[in-house]
Amino acid sequence: MYTSGVGAIYPVKLDEFSEKKLCEYKNKLIHMFNNENFKDPFILCSELIFCNNDIYVLGCNTRLCTPSCETLLNYIENDWLEIFYNCITKSLNYTSLKELMKETTCVVLTSKNFPLNTKRNIEIKNIENVNNFIKTYFSNIIIRDGQILSDGGNILSVVSQDKSSILRYLRQIDFEEKEYRNDIVLKAKN
Repeated sequence: MYTSGVGAIYPVKLDEFSEKKLCEYKNKLIHMFNNENFKDPFILCSELIFCNNDIYVLGCNTRLCTPSCETLLNYIENDWLEIFYNCITKSLNYTSLKELMKETTCVVLTSKNFPLNTKRNIEIKNIENVNNFIKTYFSNIIIRDGQILSDGGNILSVVSQDKSSILRYLRQIDFEEKEYRNDIVLKAKN
């Protein structure tokens, strides 16, 4: 599940029909990349939606700083440096990915009114009290005179296999303009 830049859950269980459509999409991508003669390795993140008995592409990117990628980065137990090295040396087929057994959830804390006009330079407090169950990825922040300030838009992502830890952490952050989507955490199964 992906929610347009403000959260993600991985893995997603698909029915047989959706799995077939996803496989067709992946085969088309492979065919396209082979025809274009791509030589350099990269990681492609496709944002898809299944509706009306078909699959639709909302967007594609190669950035690792999206909720979908941040979720995946924490679901795979392998050393990512090794994975990237194997991509570059074209030896990725020798890498066996080790997946966690527990669903991983990412929720993005945003400035109020995101993606429209958002206030900047608002102090963010209590973000240092993270426990071992949570990973935090900072996006739009400024550090000035020892203070952590918002720079509008997506402020940070919180990723964990423990959804109650995510909610506790998001609630403890003291940030006047904060917003996040509870429903992402509530849809998580753990």
